[in-house]
Amino acid sequence: MKSRPLRELNADNLTTLRVVQDFLQRNQDYLDAVVSAEGTIYVVEDRENRRLERALFDLVNAELGGARTVHVSPIEFSNWHRAEALQQHSADLEFSSNRMLLHVLEEAVSDQASDIYIDILRDTCYVSMRRYGFKRPFSNLSREDGLRLATSVFSMGGSTDFQQGRPCDCAFDFEFDEHLYRVRVNSVKDTRGNSLTCRIRDPHFVLPLERCGYSSRQIDHINRLCHAPGGLIVLSGETNSGKSSSLASLILREPDTRKIIEIADPVEVEFEHCTHIEINKYGEHPEHELREVLAAVVRQNPDVLVLGEIRDRMTADAAADMAIQGKRVYATVHTQSCISVFPRLSNLGIPSDLLHHPSFLAGCVNQNLVPLTCQRCALPEAADPADARRMRELFSGAGLKYVNPEGCGHCRYGVAGQTLVAEVFPLALDRSGRAHQLISARDYGGLQQHMREQFGVLSKHQHAARKIIAGLIDPLLTENIIGEFIAADLLPHPVPALQPPAVERSA
Repeated sequence: MKSRPLRELNADNLTTLRVVQDFLQRNQDYLDAVVSAEGTIYVVEDRENRRLERALFDLVNAELGGARTVHVSPIEFSNWHRAEALQQHSADLEFSSNRMLLHVLEEAVSDQASDIYIDILRDTCYVSMRRYGFKRPFSNLSREDGLRLATSVFSMGGSTDFQQGRPCDCAFDFEFDEHLYRVRVNSVKDTRGNSLTCRIRDPHFVLPLERCGYSSRQIDHINRLCHAPGGLIVLSGETNSGKSSSLASLILREPDTRKIIEIADPVEVEFEHCTHIEINKYGEHPEHELREVLAAVVRQNPDVLVLGEIRDRMTADAAADMAIQGKRVYATVHTQSCISVFPRLSNLGIPSDLLHHPSFLAGCVNQNLVPLTCQRCALPEAADPADARRMRELFSGAGLKYVNPEGCGHCRYGVAGQTLVAEVFPLALDRSGRAHQLISARDYGGLQQHMREQFGVLSKHQHAARKIIAGLIDPLLTENIIGEFIAADLLPHPVPALQPPAVERSA
């Protein structure tokens, strides 16, 4: 007899054999399973319980004959279980929610997702994941299951409870395949419920600077900036632009002969040669805690200070105080370009006379992550004829490649990874003082032109154009991320060899 799907099972078509019921009741804490009357076993796969799963199969086969096993996800099992057993004890519900959370986390890690999104609305919950910059649906839940899932997320964080009415954060580690991953969670209230974002990070995954996707000239400029005496180096970009990964790459290259201190919220990657200090911005007195930490850091006399992000007056003052003392300071800032770093720092409280001081700001990097086009299934033409014509006119003679949304067995939806497009302002290398004069005059257009003429600095669009001409990235997807291309972005430059950079797994 043909078995029914799990969602169609009910009390009438479940097995009533006492021996099977006894087995499931004895092992309910270890095995989520249900058996249909015709011998189909629907079971949540669990590597640690394969022996029990096999024992159940043998039992059902002996009693009913023709047994077969169908593996289902914890979410599928939970949805069925809720419909059939609304009177479950709260302990059972909590256990089921924790299993569901672990399933979602493991699926995200297996799929190399950088973020999990849990959107709890009035009468439903959508779970989705971001991979290589694209958000994709994963599963739908009931609102009640979504709230329990959110509670399980924050229970793993330990010190913070999930609060539906206000923003809250937490962070925790979890192990999968004998490897430890770090999750950073933020929840905000939506007009219809709550929105949770879980950022997943492999704390041991750090790319050397040379493999991040910068051009050879950009790497040379960054290396020279890092060898310059002191000053602030700012890594800027939007959310999901790879700033944290690049910051970790800079820490990695610092020698262990230097005293390095990082202050972050939270710490994402730990290094043996670095002192990591974590600040909880949702604690009782976060400003007081940060003030005490900064005072202690001065007494530690570090050679290098790493600030996870300059986000307010206090962190801006800390960066300024250490940089002007001749210390090396690394920090991130949310901006869309190098020239927007200066007004951003000014808005955060950096005085104008300090902003253009030669000893303060050593250099700026601005970057975005863009999808790498799968070389096996890429399309030679854009789907829209108007787009195809415009790109042919802009990139005349280039072998353009577009992402194939159908994908193939070697990619996901035509995307094979991510790479950086960036611009680098090596301010500390300008001995003429012209760059800092232009910053003082707030002539940021003139500064950009000076950087191009004096140091051959590529704009972010020019850097992207090189990778487009090489067939590495889709010009239309790239425009969606960094803005529209114009003819001035496409100055003559050599075409690089077709060598895709290493895949960047998290932002």
